[in-house]
Amino acid sequence: MIPGSNPVLSFRPPQADSGGQTRTPQVFMIELADKIKIIDAPITADEEAALLDQGSEQKNLWGINIYVGQPQDSRLEFDSMINIRPSQNNRSRTVENVTLQKKIIDVVNGLIK
Repeated sequence: MIPGSNPVLSFRPPQADSGGQTRTPQVFMIELADKIKIIDAPITADEEAALLDQGSEQKNLWGINIYVGQPQDSRLEFDSMINIRPSQNNRSRTVENVTLQKKIIDVVNGLIK
C-alpha cells in the first residue's frame, strides 16, 4: 500500500504481445479522499476489503487499470467490477462520472513521470 500525500507508483515490467504492443494492464485500487491511496491490486475485491477495514469509505474507492508504456492519453482504463454502484448512479464497470474520471486521471498522471 502506498498511503500519504506523496505516493509513488511502482510497476512490473510491461509484457508485450506478439506485435510488440503492451496490452496487459496492471490493476490498481484508488482512494480519492483527503489522503490518496493507490494500491497494486491483482484482485481488487481483496484490496477494497483491506481499505474498508482501514476506515476508507466505499464511495471513495475505484478500480482502475494502467497500461504501462502506453501514451498518457491512452494508458488509463476505468474498468472494474467494484465500480458498479447504483447507489452512486454508477451502473457499469466503468467510472461513468466525467468529473471523477478527470480527478483520477490527474492523480495518476501526477504520480507517473
